[in-house]
Amino acid sequence: MSGLLGPNFKDYKMGPNAVNYWGNKEKKRQKLSAEAKEFTVQLDKKIDEYIKHNPQLSDEIKEQLKIFHSVHLGMNKEQVLLLLEEPPKKVPVSEYGADEKWIYITYHPYAEDHLYFKGDIVIKILGFQTGNVL
Repeated sequence: MSGLLGPNFKDYKMGPNAVNYWGNKEKKRQKLSAEAKEFTVQLDKKIDEYIKHNPQLSDEIKEQLKIFHSVHLGMNKEQVLLLLEEPPKKVPVSEYGADEKWIYITYHPYAEDHLYFKGDIVIKILGFQTGNVL
C-alpha cells in the first residue's frame, strides 16, 4: 500500500469484530454495557437464523460468526453484512487479485479495516489503528 497510512497497515486473517465495531464506530462514549449486551443478543439471534438456513456452511465460518463475531478470510459478502453494516466506502480495485474493497472506519480509537473481495469472497484483510482517540 502507498500513501500516508500505507506502512502502518497489517495483514490479518480475521477482520473487524461486530461488537467492537458497533461500540466504536462513532465519535461518542463507549456504549453502555446493557446496550452492548442487547446488541450481542440480537446479533446471536440473527447468526443462529442464518446458520439454520445455511447448513452447508463450513465449521470454520460458523465458528467465526457464532463464537468470534468476526469477519474472516473466505467469508462472503452476505456473511460480512450479517456481522457489520454496509461499509461507508466501497472501492473498485485491482490489487491483491481483488476486484472490490470495503472500508470500515471506527473512531474510538481511529482505525480502518480494508476488506478485499474477489467476486463475493473476502480474500485479504488489512487493518490500521492509530491507538489515539480522535
